[in-house]
Amino acid sequence: MSDGSFICPFDTIADNLKMLDEVINQNGAKDQVKIGIEWAADNFYQAAATKYELENPNPKNFLDTNQLVNT
Repeated sequence: MSDGSFICPFDTIADNLKMLDEVINQNGAKDQVKIGIEWAADNFYQAAATKYELENPNPKNFLDTNQLVNT
């Protein structure tokens, strides 16, 4: 049984999600597929900023909880 894990070929989260979205749409499965990401969010959480740091290049991309869920 597979858990649906996928090794992403690109360097950024945004690029990988864009690729998955394109593949899902091209195959007519938009209403049948949902993408969920499980990560160790505590590793990205910056307590001083009370936000999550997603990418490390400058400028840093900080998202609050709502932005993280809706991204």
